[in-house]
This record gives sequence, C-alpha cells and structure tokens, in this order.
Amino acid sequence: MHEEYDSSISLSSSHPGLPAREETRSSELSHLDQPSLVDDMKRRKDPLEGGDMMVVASFGRILPPELLNRFAHNRRLNVHPSLLPKLRGASPIQMAIYEGHARTGVSIIGVEEKVDAGAIWAQDPIGVYSDDTFLKLRAKLGALGGRLLVDVLRKMLINQAVSHPQGSGATYAPKITDSLSKVNWNTMTATQVSRIWRAIGHAHPPKSTFLSKNGQYKTFRMIGVQEVQNPVADLKKPGSATFVKKTAMYHVRCAEGTEIGFKIAHTEGAAMAGVKQWRNGLPKAVMRFGKSSPSETDYEPQEYDIIHPHRAGPSPFYTQAVPL
Repeated sequence: MHEEYDSSISLSSSHPGLPAREETRSSELSHLDQPSLVDDMKRRKDPLEGGDMMVVASFGRILPPELLNRFAHNRRLNVHPSLLPKLRGASPIQMAIYEGHARTGVSIIGVEEKVDAGAIWAQDPIGVYSDDTFLKLRAKLGALGGRLLVDVLRKMLINQAVSHPQGSGATYAPKITDSLSKVNWNTMTATQVSRIWRAIGHAHPPKSTFLSKNGQYKTFRMIGVQEVQNPVADLKKPGSATFVKKTAMYHVRCAEGTEIGFKIAHTEGAAMAGVKQWRNGLPKAVMRFGKSSPSETDYEPQEYDIIHPHRAGPSPFYTQAVPL
C-alpha cells in the first residue's frame, strides 16, 4: 500500500526558534539538536532507532560511526555548496569568490567518515559573477540546493537515483581566518582586493596599515570596497592613496596599475567612520598604505556585527524550503 506524506525541506540553523527546529520538536519525528549531536550519540543507546534517511547541509564535522551505521549507506545525504571534488571543506562559498572561480554549484553526496568525500548523487552548476558577495551567493546556492535535494529524494522514492564516485583533482576550502583579509598592494590587483571584500568582508573586511601622526603603524579595515574604472593620475605606486571628492571614496593604487575605492574605514582602537571624516585623522593628503605591517599577532580580530548582524551558525549554507 502506498502512503503519502506532507513533507518539505525547511530552513535549518543552530539558532533556536527557527521553523525547522520548532516543527521537528512539535512533531513525532525523532531528532537530536546540533551542536550536541555527536556527544549525544556517544551517550545514548538508540536515539534514532528506526530512522529512514539522514540529510545534512554543509555540516562541517565528521560524523561518528555510531550515527552513520544507523542508516543504510545509500540513505545518508549531504548538501554541499560546491562542484565536488572541487572545494571540499569548511568554506566553499567564500573560496569560490576569493579564488575567482567562474562557476560553482551544489553537490548532493553520500556521507562518509571523511570530509565531503562521498559518492555524488547529483550536481547543478551556477555562475559566480563580479557582484556576488558571500551572502548573495549563499542565498542562490541555498535555493538551488533545496531544489536539487528534493529531486534526488523523489528519484530515490521510485528507485531511479544513481550515484557515482567523485573524480580526482580534489581541492580544499580551509576554515576562514583573519590572515586572508590582509592586502598586499604590491602583488594584488584591484580585482583580487575586491574579492577579499566580497568573499569574507562580512566577517573580515580587507585590512592594511598606515603610518599615523605619532609615527606608529596602525591597522585599518576597508568597508564597501569596489574596483575603480578610471584610476587617479596622482597615484603612481602600489599602496598610494587619497580621498577623491568625485566618487566620495578613498582610492588606493593596486598592482598592475589597477585601483580600488572604499567608503568606510575602521582603524583599530577607533570608531568606524565614513572616509570623508576618517581622512581628517590622517597625516597627509596622499598616503602610503601597507609600506610596513605589524605582525599578525599584534592585531586582535573583531566581529563586524554592524555589517553582518545575523551571524551564521556552524554551517554557512542553508537550504530553502521546497515542498516534495
């Protein structure tokens, strides 16, 4: 006898109170809360007895065999936001932008005791465009991932889903650290600096240094970075910078004669400010950024909640609600 279920895939996060979590708690579905799931598995004997399917999205942790073995090998799925085997790991969305990939996508893969190494059930590519930020690309991949997962589940219901092993040539997207935000004006083009902003600027805006009035080098962050199409003639060397009234931005010369502009700056130990106000604290009209830099240990990374108030949980990727 065929039974029909009213089923959907919903937004999920570690933040309490979102619909998927509340719906699960109010239903008869057996569930465990992340991030205590792994510890709970070790303490409980049969927390998910009778489970039919395990689905995770960019979970980012190796699941213990105590959990994996409760599901059939072909009933453990992971929604990963890259075209595997490219960009395995913790930050595939950010690194697709940071490294300048022309395209990325979503992969539905099996879950193994290795990171993002399972067999591929389905993939769908998507272009990465010059105006894509991490948040914008994440939203597009989330919608795509929801649709692709539903398609795989539908095919599994009628025994038409087929998987195949991942190919060779795996690349990795490591955990994002603040060191990736450091700008080298001599080697980075405007496009590369812009990618830093678009990829990780929501948490780690591009940073450089300047020589202050008291002779000390200070670290500052650039917010709202964009490439400048008509470089300022007065800026000759990489790192040279000045405020431009026409664009209301601070312009900085980059490698290969390219140039970026930014509208907001945040100097360590000071308040965030628009560049028109920020330039009043600089010693010269034309500055040189990044001539000498403090050691990384001298800088304490900060959370930029004013830019990214909705901080992501353990997973930077969410599938959107799509009915089965």
